[in-house]
Order: sequence, then C-alpha cells, then structure tokens
Amino acid sequence: MEWRFILNTSFLRGLGVGLIIASLLIIGWPPGRPGLTQQEILTQAAQLGMITKEEAAQQVEKAVYQALVKEKKENQDPQPNLQSPQPPKTLATGETKPVTPPQAAPVTITIPSGSASIEIAEILLKAGVITNKEEFLALVDKKKAASKFRIGTYQLQKEMPLEELIRVLTRRGNGS
Repeated sequence: MEWRFILNTSFLRGLGVGLIIASLLIIGWPPGRPGLTQQEILTQAAQLGMITKEEAAQQVEKAVYQALVKEKKENQDPQPNLQSPQPPKTLATGETKPVTPPQAAPVTITIPSGSASIEIAEILLKAGVITNKEEFLALVDKKKAASKFRIGTYQLQKEMPLEELIRVLTRRGNGS
C-alpha cells in the first residue's frame, strides 16, 4: 500500500512539473528577441513604400498648390500691351503735372464662418481686393495666418498691399 502512495505522488509531481515546463516553452520563456524598435518599423515601412502623416500632408499641399497654379494659367487673360499715358501738360508753363489716380471706393466683403484660406482668397479676388490668389496664399502660408482669419464684414480698398490686407483680416475686433 505504501508503494502505491509513493508511486501516485511521484507520478503527480512529475505530471505537474511537466505541465509547468510545457507551459513555459509554449509562452516563450525565457523571452526571445524583443519586438521591433520604432526606427526598425519606420525603416521597414519606408522600404515598403509607406509614408508618414507629415509626408502625406506635404504631398496634399503640393498637389493643391499645383492645381491652383494650373488653374491660374488656364484662366489668365493675355494683357494688351498698352503704353503708359503721358502726364498732361499745363498750357501756361508747359510743365508736367503728376497724375494722381482717383481714390477707389471701398469694397465690402464678408468672410463667413468656417472659410478656408483658399475660399477667402477667392472672395478677395472676385471683389478685386487682390489680383493674384497664389501670391496671397503664399504670404498667408509664410506668415502662418491661415487659422487666424476673423469672420465678419470688412471695408477694404481694391488692390491693397497684401501685408496690410492680412493684418486687417486677422486683427481682433475688425470684422463687424
């Protein structure tokens, strides 16, 4: 009877130890090679032709800019080659007078809520406040003013300097 008890306990101990060893081997103990580092992941992704979020954003911006340039070239009207007019001479002295252009009437524009820079540029172009949408957008990008435009109604001059225009459209309390 005693022999059977010893046999059963040895058997059970062996079975338990065997199960523990098998479990450890299945889960990979001791740990093997650790996971990939961030740099290894980026390297492998680049080899597969994947791009980062920043690269994707740059590609989208470049495509939008190229589309705007293409649109401008397609919509450009050839300007007639006009000679600049001579200033009028006074009859009595024969001297020339500088011609001062008449002050343009202010233009009223409204920037609606949620307008993107491209939409604002289109509004300004249609109103005659700017003559070149791409120049305006380039300066907005350079000054990082795209998110600073204020909604509202503005009284602006036609063909006003872009720096001044951006300053007016981004200043607090200007729009009504």
